[in-house]
Amino acid sequence: MRYFPLFLDLRGRSVLIRGGGETAAQKARLFLRTEAEVTVMWPELNEELAALAAQGRLAHLPARDDRAAVAGAWLAIGASDVDPEGDAEMARKVRRWGRVVNIVDRPELCTAITPAIVDRDPLVVAIGTEGVAPVLAQRVKTLAESFLSSATGPFLAGLAELRPRMMETPLEPSPRAFWNWIMDGPRLRAEAGDVPGALEEVRAAVERGRAPVSVAARLSLLELPSDVDLMPLRAVRRMQEADLVAHPTDAPAAALELARRDAERSAADPLDLEAIREALAEGGRVAALARGEAVAEALAALSALGQPVETIRAGAAGG
Repeated sequence: MRYFPLFLDLRGRSVLIRGGGETAAQKARLFLRTEAEVTVMWPELNEELAALAAQGRLAHLPARDDRAAVAGAWLAIGASDVDPEGDAEMARKVRRWGRVVNIVDRPELCTAITPAIVDRDPLVVAIGTEGVAPVLAQRVKTLAESFLSSATGPFLAGLAELRPRMMETPLEPSPRAFWNWIMDGPRLRAEAGDVPGALEEVRAAVERGRAPVSVAARLSLLELPSDVDLMPLRAVRRMQEADLVAHPTDAPAAALELARRDAERSAADPLDLEAIREALAEGGRVAALARGEAVAEALAALSALGQPVETIRAGAAGG
C-alpha cells in the first residue's frame, strides 16, 4: 500500500487550485464541501468558477503562477488541462517546500491523490486505486451509494448529538451490543424514511439504559480454506461483524485482516472457550476459526457453551 488513507481536517486550511476550466471546477466542487479556504489561480475562469468567485465562495487569483500563493498553500492542486509543464513545475516547488500536492492524472507528481467519495456526512467513504483504475473506483462508489441511503447522514448526525449521553450511561448488555441493536434496528427504520422516529427510539433506549429487545449473541464457526480468497462471502461477513475473533495461533494474517480493526482477538490452541463465553454473555458476535481437520473438534467444544453454533464450511456457497 503506497498511499495511506487518512481523513484530513481542512478547516481554515489554504487549498490552491491551478486552472480555470472544467477539471479545476470539479476539484473546486469537491473542496468547497469542506471548510477549506479555496483559491483558484488562473487568468480566466469558466462560467461556473466565475460564479463561485462572485458569490465569495472561493478566491480568484488571475495568474498562471504566484510564488507567494503557492508557498502559502497547505494543499496545491494542478488542474490546468492546458499547461501540464506549469502544473509539474508547481508540483516540484510544493514538494520541495514539504507541502501536499495533487496533479490531476499524474500520480508520479503527487504526494496525495483524491479518492472517489461517497458523502453521507458524517459518514464518508473514500475509495482509491492509487491512480491505477479510477473507473473501478467509480464502480465501487456506485455500489456503496446504493447501500447507503440519503437518510444515513441525518441519522448519524442525530446519533452524534446523543453520543455524549450514551458515553456516560451504562448500556446493557454491553455498549457494543447496544450499538449492534442500533445498526440492526433503528438504522433500518431511518433508511426506510423515518429518521425522527429512529432517533427517538434510540433516545428512549438510552434513557432506559438498554435496548428495547434482547440483543442476541451470535457464535459462528468458520472453516479456514487453503486460500483465503476462497472464503465464502457469508464467512467474510461474519468476520467483519465479529466483536471477538477466536483463532488458532497459526491462522493466516490475510484471514485476520478481514476482521474489524477494533474487534478483539484471541489466539490460542485450542480455542479459548472462556474468552468466547464472556463475549457471548455480553451479547457479542463471535467468529471462531478452525482448519478443516480441527472443525469437528472445535464444533464439539463450542457446542458445550450452550449457544447455537452457525458453521460455515470453506466449500459452502456464499450469500
